[in-house]
Amino acid sequence: MPMRRWTASVLAVFVAAAMFVSLVPDVAEAAIHDVEEGDCIQDMIDDANPGDVIRINAGEYEEDLVVDKRLTVRAYSGHEVVLVGTIEVASDGVEIRNLVIQALSDADDVTGITVLGEDVQIRGNLIEGFAVGVDIVGEDVTLTGNTLADNQIQVCDYSGEMDLAEVLKDNTFDRAVTIEDEDGDL
Repeated sequence: MPMRRWTASVLAVFVAAAMFVSLVPDVAEAAIHDVEEGDCIQDMIDDANPGDVIRINAGEYEEDLVVDKRLTVRAYSGHEVVLVGTIEVASDGVEIRNLVIQALSDADDVTGITVLGEDVQIRGNLIEGFAVGVDIVGEDVTLTGNTLADNQIQVCDYSGEMDLAEVLKDNTFDRAVTIEDEDGDL
């Protein structure tokens, strides 16, 4: 009798495990989308799946980007990628890394990177020539290893979540730092 109970218990565990596995969505391995000079970065972003990597080869790209899904957008290792335009991060879990982000010459009222999503990482970028370098609305944003240069306001934190001491410690600024909070106070 105990053998039947043990067999029934083992069978019940296997059935429960099979049902659980069937309910869990398939997790595909992240794909890497290589962007060559002359390609449109936004097209690659649009075609990518959440979790993918957009890897940009050396060159200058003139376009505005909207990252509306969890992606990593980064320069190919060791390559200088100049994005003349802006980036809007409209999704959670995005990483923007190792880009030179420059304003067009007539961008007096433009923001370099606008972060609307949460759990976003902005790392190792040069952000220069904007009215606002980085505008943070979402929470849990990591701003590390960036250089902000020649921006009228370096960082706006409308989330109220940024630790000013960490921002100052972990990033480089070319001149006096102007950081505006959620109340519009400098």
